[in-house]
Amino acid sequence: MQKVRSKLQELLEAGKFVFTVEVQPPKSASKEEVIKKLSAIKGFADAVNLTDCSTASVSMSSLAASLI
Repeated sequence: MQKVRSKLQELLEAGKFVFTVEVQPPKSASKEEVIKKLSAIKGFADAVNLTDCSTASVSMSSLAASLI
């Protein structure tokens, strides 16, 4: 079985500076909102952290948002 390596893993192992961004999923199930938020950082962030239950308010599942 071939090992899968992420871009983030490769950058960290190479000793490179990485830029990560934390994004809160929308309160709705709208994938367009996720795409809009992520399009603003495309090409700048090396990795994205989609928070889970930020500020204890109900929002789209962070797992669902990460699949978009």
